[in-house]
Amino acid sequence: MESDPPHGSRFCFTLPVFSISEAVRGTVEKARAKACDVILFEVRLPTKGLASQVAWRLLDQAHWVIRQATPPGDLVLPASEDDDEHGLIHAVVAVGHSNASAVAARITNLLMEEVDVCSRGMPEVVFDVISAGGDSPDLPGDWVDRAVDRIRARVA
Repeated sequence: MESDPPHGSRFCFTLPVFSISEAVRGTVEKARAKACDVILFEVRLPTKGLASQVAWRLLDQAHWVIRQATPPGDLVLPASEDDDEHGLIHAVVAVGHSNASAVAARITNLLMEEVDVCSRGMPEVVFDVISAGGDSPDLPGDWVDRAVDRIRARVA
C-alpha cells in the first residue's frame, strides 16, 4: 500500500489467477510450430536491502521494459511475492538459440536506460535454452509437455 495525501492511496496485490504451465504453453507451442527454441530468461534486479514497496515498484517498471525488449506475443511472467524479495522476473521467448544473447543484451540495455537500477548495481540476465532441435521433424510427441514442465520447475 502507498499513501499520498491528498492525492489518494495505491493498493497492489497479486492474485494467483493462472497456472504457469498454461501460461507458457502457448509460447512453447509457437516455438515448435516455428521450429525454433524456447528461451527462459531470468532477470535478476538489484533489490536487496530495498523496502518492499520500492522493490515492487522497481520490478513493475522492469516488467514493462522487458515486455518491450522481447518479441511480440512472447511471455513475461508476472512477479510473485518471492520474486519481489529476490528481484526476479522470468520471460519465455520463442527464438533461435543463436538470438538469445542478443535478446539478453537488449533486455539489459533497456533496463539500464529506462529503470533506476544504476545506483543499486547492474541487472543480471541469464537464460536457459530449451532446444526444439531446429528443423528436425523427429521431435518427440511429448516435447511441448516436457518443455512446459522444465520451465515450470525452473520458475516455481
